[in-house]
Amino acid sequence: MKNLWHKDFIFNKFIPFIVFLIAVYFPVFLHLSTDALGMWDEGFYALRAYNLAYYNEYLVNFNQFFENWDHPNTKPPLITILQALSFKTLGYNELALRLPVAISVLLMLFFLVYFSWKQFQNPTIGILASLVLVTSSGFITHHIARTGDHDAVLAFWILLVFVYFYKTLTQTEKQNRYIWLVALFMAAAVLTKSAAGLFPLPAMLLFALYEKKLIKLVKNWQTWGAMALFLVLISSFYLYRAWKTPGFLQDVWFQDFGGRLTGENHGHNHPWYYYINLLYKHDFIPWLFLIPFSVAILFTKSGKKYRRFGLYLLFCSISILAIISFSSTKCEWYHASIFPLLALHVALGINWLFERIKRMTKKEPKVVSWLITASLVLIIYFIPYRDIVSKVAYPEKGWTEEQFGEYMKKMDPGLSYSVVPWDRNLCVMFYTEVAQNVGNRDIYFKTPRDEFETGEMVLCSKRSPWYKERFSYETVDTFKDMVLIKITGKLD
Repeated sequence: MKNLWHKDFIFNKFIPFIVFLIAVYFPVFLHLSTDALGMWDEGFYALRAYNLAYYNEYLVNFNQFFENWDHPNTKPPLITILQALSFKTLGYNELALRLPVAISVLLMLFFLVYFSWKQFQNPTIGILASLVLVTSSGFITHHIARTGDHDAVLAFWILLVFVYFYKTLTQTEKQNRYIWLVALFMAAAVLTKSAAGLFPLPAMLLFALYEKKLIKLVKNWQTWGAMALFLVLISSFYLYRAWKTPGFLQDVWFQDFGGRLTGENHGHNHPWYYYINLLYKHDFIPWLFLIPFSVAILFTKSGKKYRRFGLYLLFCSISILAIISFSSTKCEWYHASIFPLLALHVALGINWLFERIKRMTKKEPKVVSWLITASLVLIIYFIPYRDIVSKVAYPEKGWTEEQFGEYMKKMDPGLSYSVVPWDRNLCVMFYTEVAQNVGNRDIYFKTPRDEFETGEMVLCSKRSPWYKERFSYETVDTFKDMVLIKITGKLD
């Protein structure tokens, strides 16, 4: 116990750990519960987890909530199960939905530090990579690290797959153990986001060929055993769902595989350079400009020990970028998996800079060396960190359909009213379901085609003409594009 309170432990381990936790807390966890649910996918995941937690039923499609919509629920349920457990523990709210994702991001940051310590005996690389990741605007954003979507969790699984496959090929004494871990993590990736969990395969195959280890892997029975484990885990879900729901595999093919890869799906048609443009415009700025520097230092004498792994990271990133860039369907969050890889690559370059300064100041007093290092950290990270914290501290809902949830969170909890979005708003459906079934409140989901009573309070969009065409009304309150009205009569 005395060693725990030793000066070296406190200043070299305990205080840096606390500072690290504080630094990553704000981008990852700040105001997770205050921002209303995002439209479409986060609403999908909220309803899936709600149905599992409240009704103890797996959601086959969304007809239970929207009659005759016939939108299949094809994504595997691994993270949905965790979110359902979170609902049961913390209540049916935004924090409970998002916390499993946020925790997975925190675990990913811890893993970056752990891996750097084990692989290079230098945890600083992992700390620097973590800071790059949590200051990347394209990762700390809606649909990835800041919402209940599953893309950040997928990014964690894919990072683990790539790291342990690298270890499989480069650390032969533990190769058999790593093969099984690769299979397990890839199965988890597929059970999180279906086809996207297979994105590492081309890079893995090509890297094994480059390393001249593919034949050795094929001849190893442990490889086949790990593949069998992967297939059993994956097929157990897909075959069971196909048995319970005829036509499920056809839906999976269209929604998750062929439909998105070879045919534009859901209106997300963009040019092949779409993701490169996102990275360049804002998603990985300023870190994108450090990638050439990080590549260059790999070919220096002091950077040689990182060369193999650094080039591997770059190759894996380019491989995934190529897959999603030439897919017909391009959503702005599909590139989530490359951010941890690029962050680790950039950190190799920043670490080289730190090592150079450390050597230059080794004869200086420790206080001077520490101040120089701290100043360099501030120079590199302060502006990106400030911008990210500002972004998550004051989130804005510009989309009208998302403002329903934002307004409902601010309304009097004792008020009875109907909510009438213009389209199938899954966020509103989640809020009304929870209000009725969990909170015993009189809040109802309706469409513009439904019947309304005189005196009924209705929340709708100012931009929707239906209520102006059908009813006389009084305006009770307004919020952004929202209006709360009281119906006073029907128009002839």
